[in-house]
Amino acid sequence: MSDDPGSPKKEILEAGSVYLLMKHDYRISRNTRAAWYFNNLNNIIRPNEDDRDVSGSDKDLRLISVTPLGKNPTNPKTCHYRITNNTVVTFIAQAYRLVFLLDLSPSSATVDHQLAEVLCHESFQALQNTIRALVMPLHIPGSEITLTPKLYVTVLAYNPLNKSKLKQVLISGYLLTKNNYESFLEQVFVKLADCEEETATVFGELIVKNEEEGPVPRFILNNDEPVYDLVKDSSQQLITSPDVGFVEMVRQGILALQLLPENTSSGLAIITDGHLAFSDAFVCESLLSQLRNATIACTFLQVSKGYQKDACFGQVPNLELMQFIATATFGGYIASTQEINSECLNIYHKALLLWSFHKGLEGFKIANLRELEIQLSDDLRKSLIPLTGKSLIWHSPLMRKKHTENNLQASLSNVLGLRLREGYTIKDVAYKVDKIDVRLVLPWRNNVRIEYLVRSGWPLAKEKRTCHVEVTIEGSYEFLHDITCTNKRKMRSPYRKAVVQCFWHTLQVLTQTDRLMVHLQSFSQNPVYYTIPESIKSGVPVFYMSQSGTPVLSMQLSSKDSTISQFAHFWKPVLMLDINIWQKWMHSHRIGPLLEHDMPLPKYLHVPNSSGRHNVIQCRQALASLTVFLKDTTSFVLMENHSYVKLLYDEVDKPPISFYLLRVTTKPPVMVLKIAFLAGTPGKQRNEEIQSLKHHIAGLHFPQRAIKPKIVEQSRSDQVDGVNRRLSRPPLQRAWDEINCCLLLTKPVEKILIRYERVPTDYSGLRPCMSDIANNNQAQSSTATKTFEALSRYLCHRRWIWSLPSGLSMASVARILSSLSKIRLQEGFHFAHTSSGIVNMMAEVDAVSDETHNESSCIVQYILFPPHITTIRGSFSEDDVELDETTECDGDLQLITECWVEPQDGRIANNPEERRHFDDLTYHEIPNVVSTHTMYLYLHGVLQ
Repeated sequence: MSDDPGSPKKEILEAGSVYLLMKHDYRISRNTRAAWYFNNLNNIIRPNEDDRDVSGSDKDLRLISVTPLGKNPTNPKTCHYRITNNTVVTFIAQAYRLVFLLDLSPSSATVDHQLAEVLCHESFQALQNTIRALVMPLHIPGSEITLTPKLYVTVLAYNPLNKSKLKQVLISGYLLTKNNYESFLEQVFVKLADCEEETATVFGELIVKNEEEGPVPRFILNNDEPVYDLVKDSSQQLITSPDVGFVEMVRQGILALQLLPENTSSGLAIITDGHLAFSDAFVCESLLSQLRNATIACTFLQVSKGYQKDACFGQVPNLELMQFIATATFGGYIASTQEINSECLNIYHKALLLWSFHKGLEGFKIANLRELEIQLSDDLRKSLIPLTGKSLIWHSPLMRKKHTENNLQASLSNVLGLRLREGYTIKDVAYKVDKIDVRLVLPWRNNVRIEYLVRSGWPLAKEKRTCHVEVTIEGSYEFLHDITCTNKRKMRSPYRKAVVQCFWHTLQVLTQTDRLMVHLQSFSQNPVYYTIPESIKSGVPVFYMSQSGTPVLSMQLSSKDSTISQFAHFWKPVLMLDINIWQKWMHSHRIGPLLEHDMPLPKYLHVPNSSGRHNVIQCRQALASLTVFLKDTTSFVLMENHSYVKLLYDEVDKPPISFYLLRVTTKPPVMVLKIAFLAGTPGKQRNEEIQSLKHHIAGLHFPQRAIKPKIVEQSRSDQVDGVNRRLSRPPLQRAWDEINCCLLLTKPVEKILIRYERVPTDYSGLRPCMSDIANNNQAQSSTATKTFEALSRYLCHRRWIWSLPSGLSMASVARILSSLSKIRLQEGFHFAHTSSGIVNMMAEVDAVSDETHNESSCIVQYILFPPHITTIRGSFSEDDVELDETTECDGDLQLITECWVEPQDGRIANNPEERRHFDDLTYHEIPNVVSTHTMYLYLHGVLQ
């Protein structure tokens, strides 16, 4: 709270550290965090007793503690503090989602000579030390407050064997507490030991197979045993190279984070020996952008000791890369994990849980350069020449070069919000009587920074919408020479050339994002932009998509009307925003509805018609109801079935203060609605709008159907204890008015949805050919193949191949498949994807932890393939077989089913009556119940 500084009785000290507790109901953006700092800059604050009560509050940020800079207060309870440019503001969340990545690369199997242990064993010790420290209560300095935030933890074991079928998930979605962390570590230890054993077995088999194929020796060591190169070419790689493997490992961690509870602070903790790299500059930039856009802090826990004189040639930890990524993502770097016994705020809390703008400057590092010098061997220490004073580590001096300056028609808060969402952090603040200078820094590469200076009027006011900005490049002489003298000398190194191209692309994007930010923030400045023309208000879309893929003004609107022309000019860039990067300008949210299918089910869903084509599941009625709702709830349609806009008002009679864009991004049945609010929209208002949308979408019902499901005759309500209670009917027995159009999913199912676009040519393995996924686009096919392979190593998977008796007609097989799909529907499954006769059905089931009773959800996918015929010559699908044909002479007829289950801690619970056989199952027990039990019972009855 701010107090009047005029009272002489107050003891006012400069605030050194300020601790703020963030609200748990919704995510607090970086824009909101920066706004608190600047709104309180040079003001007097003192923690309020109401804010110290951490049980609940309506405030987005609560001031819970302040410590002075230097001098200790005479009476801490009555002391007041002034926020200055030297104050470090630390933000603490009430819940965190953390993914621990254990790097099990071949280098982790080497021996650490200093500790006399294998590095993979040190990885578990590092995880154990970190977990034991994290579950300790957070004792906030300067107060008696003790926080125990919720920690949702997933542990992945990454190994780079391309042909390995090992699952990477050791434990997923575990709610970690001080009472259950020992049980957690025991489970991880057992599974990690199994993983190491399986990795060694698979690796040995691959080496034997590789030797049988006749590998060429790469070189001879001591004229004795040949050393084989297991990475021979891109088509036959057995081991993923460190540069590609590191990117895959991080992306796997990002996927695991997306499956943990939302509205929590995200963090990746990579336990590695440091043998990491990037293939090129563009891959590095893409990965960093992905981490920054999702506000994921990346922390490295190193298990090997650097600079060992007996280390193998080339096996050197990449310390600079780890420290750079940690700094660029507001994470931490810990060179050596130690067991913590103190009850105070420890280094693991600071590295993984606490967030501040200062972490983006130098990062949080344990084992700095001075400590690194102590680890150097005597021989290496003598060989180094102290070039920079007392330090033995030489640094290339950094130089500065001014790139550009410009004036922006935007407020300081808007410019800061944009830069902070891009990964910039506040370096320093200088303010005078009427001006303020804010210097921002983006760590672009190791020892390369982009400095962004913003100068604006002070104190801040909404009326001041002009800022002066300057961009300065800071780096070594060699780097500055490369980027400024590209025309004088042609670069021979493709890597250096890629770095220069990537850097200039970053500066170009910087200018483009500034322009778009100014455009979006001019929304409330011109009434033409928010005054909806009558023709558009009546429901006419503003744009339609042309054949060339560009939005064009609707033909029902006159381009000669200046009002419509200006209105369309403003909203066209909004329509063309890329949803992958629109977090720079907007606050993004998502809603995942699963649409109900049309009734009745198509006849040729599982087997083809006479022309060899399959029907697909349609959701026309549910989609129509959803589309009508989106039109009615938003202010106008930007593009039909694509984008909608709603204007947000504080008062009805006044101009709107903001807006949100709602975009439909995927096709039914699994749909994703992306909602983007204009930057600066209060978090409470955003949360209210999102909850309102979810409530109304979940309540949408079907219009009356011509064909109704068969209903068992019974009363619509029963008397239970004198109270009328509506009966819960099984899914296939519900009337049309009892069926909701949409089922809202908690997890982002689109991230883990298994999509087969074509029938696989070989059912013996899980690595589909590119043509199995996308036959038309090779680049899309390669991406889809990599995604499928990543999911096959993350999700629990089972496949069953059932041999049917000879003489069974295809029509009988079609009835079997149709009945199986109806059984799944009766159990509460829904259609998620259909293509080429392949049907994917999914259900989101509840999982409850045995120890903490924490409730979460788990995605179960059940896939039915079309009938498959095997012959001596090979195999083919049912496309070449007529429905009335039998398979007596053609070969063996097979039915193939799959089950994919998301790993999740806990046991399945809260099932409806039709799915009671799921109760008390763990996630890896679900496939047997889903497929084996049901298939056996049904086929036994049918074949009898």
